[in-house]
Amino acid sequence: METHEAEVLEAKARGTFDEGVVSLTAESVTMSAGYPRVVHTDEQSGATTQLCRISIDRYVYFYLHTGNSTDVVFVSQRRHVPIGAR
Repeated sequence: METHEAEVLEAKARGTFDEGVVSLTAESVTMSAGYPRVVHTDEQSGATTQLCRISIDRYVYFYLHTGNSTDVVFVSQRRHVPIGAR
């Protein structure tokens, strides 16, 4: 196994791997209350670094066979994801 590949696998196992820019797919994506927050302002340019926390609602659908019918059941899978500053 290549060194880079091993490092990526190790970081994923630790939960510290950063995939970079990714597309979010969900039933809904909302900004958490109190966000975005300015966490740094550059003295020279005035540019700010903001921290955002979003809630992602993904619905997991599965089929449940009960007797003579099959019902579609869904479970909400909500995650709070901080994005922006580290």
